[in-house]
Amino acid sequence: GSGGAIFSQCPNKSCIFNISESNFMGNFGKFAGGALRWKDVEPLLDIDSILFQENLATYGVDIAGIPQKILALKQDQTHTNNELTGSTYPIISGIQSGGTIEEDLLFALVDTYGQVVKVDSSSSGSLLPASTSADITVTKAFRVARKGVFNFTGSQIIAKPE
Repeated sequence: GSGGAIFSQCPNKSCIFNISESNFMGNFGKFAGGALRWKDVEPLLDIDSILFQENLATYGVDIAGIPQKILALKQDQTHTNNELTGSTYPIISGIQSGGTIEEDLLFALVDTYGQVVKVDSSSSGSLLPASTSADITVTKAFRVARKGVFNFTGSQIIAKPE
């Protein structure tokens, strides 16, 4: 399934794994890492001396790791080829208390290499107010990632008047 050429896992996190002066060509990882899939400890890669060519995988055509951060997807952003492209960040406007978020409100699980972790359909996330001092509630705020993306469209924001 993962790591067409190399699958690296180090549960005790005390491993050191170096790759340099290597060619990864024509490898296939069905799910993640056409050439290389790592978990736990990121390998040290001399990327200037490594050639990746014609590798295939659902996520991480050449290299796949683990989710490192969550990024808001831009309104016209696509992530079909694991890369994020687009121009305008999501803006929620014109919603009154009790209103439903109609615009796409999407957040992606992203790895070290800026790729959406498209094989993750089990992580969970919640949409919460940034301030705990305001009396704000978000309903329908819990979501499970689908192909590495959380979709909070349809959530409701309720604010108590001051």
